[in-house]
Amino acid sequence: MKLLLNINRADDTAIRPGDDIQGTLIISGIASQKQPQCTATIGGRLMISVPPQVAGPKIDNAVYTLFEETKQLNYENRSGKNNPDDDVLFMPFNFRFPSHINCSKHPHPCQFPPSTNVHEGNSRIRVEYYITAAVDRHIFGGLSNKKRVAKALQLSSNCSSTTSPASSSIASLPITLRQKDYTERLQPRPDGLPAYTPSIHVQVVHPQPPVFVRGQANPIRFNVHSPSEAIGKIFVRSININFKTSTIAAAGSTAQRVDQDASGVKLPTLIPIDSEILELDTSTWGRLSMLSLRPTFESCLMQIKHTAEISVGISVGPQGSIFHTSSRFDMVVMDPPPSYEEI
Repeated sequence: MKLLLNINRADDTAIRPGDDIQGTLIISGIASQKQPQCTATIGGRLMISVPPQVAGPKIDNAVYTLFEETKQLNYENRSGKNNPDDDVLFMPFNFRFPSHINCSKHPHPCQFPPSTNVHEGNSRIRVEYYITAAVDRHIFGGLSNKKRVAKALQLSSNCSSTTSPASSSIASLPITLRQKDYTERLQPRPDGLPAYTPSIHVQVVHPQPPVFVRGQANPIRFNVHSPSEAIGKIFVRSININFKTSTIAAAGSTAQRVDQDASGVKLPTLIPIDSEILELDTSTWGRLSMLSLRPTFESCLMQIKHTAEISVGISVGPQGSIFHTSSRFDMVVMDPPPSYEEI
């Protein structure tokens, strides 16, 4: 007896909460004259693995069932060619993916977390959705043979976040300007105050809130603020943009966090700072951030958050030692809008 499970959608097509899912279980090679008992189940689960050094002597792994629904299947008569005596049986089924989870922590419903599989060392967070079919075939007397077949479903959840990212990101880098005799030149302050050392400020310029779309060009703009006495003496030597994704999951008494780093843009450059405010844009170099990060998500069970870090290398003179200053900001990552066909 062979089982084949067909889902009426492309394997790389993600489903969304509320979608209708249709499929067919095909059974071939049935020797028995009696029709087998067949069921189909749709479900989802959240699995959290905690490393032993964190969990202690009792390994704290949690499996949380998000939902599960089972239906009894009947064979489909296809133009008289399919009946219980045929060698091949077709068992169609239809499910509607639930629109939300009934949360045990709050009275309001929660969104389903997207399909996820991330790990860091022995720590792992996994969310999987599936359809399984089971066939219980009578053999002899009270004996039976049960076989199962399963297929994974990819769930994409809409961006959901209740927190607003930081509205501004400014980092400072003190710089030391020297005279021709290589002695430090400290600038006198008015009113007899102590001398000071000039500093460079890097400010990220992003929309409010900072929203980036997956798979699309997302130019990042930032300004370099310099004191007047440093103009013409300092240079931008490098620009690095990196991303950090934090996935946090909690089920019952088990919670885990997995952090992942992703490289964005690395630009070696030599730009003289010739004004107090130097405006820079990653699109100037033809290098845009084509994000492949997972969409931002937040619910009672799981959170997916993203942070961008911009590191700017500054030197006094075009060949001086490079010092770096970094600026970080929280960002929202979204899927691109669906494409529509012209009618």
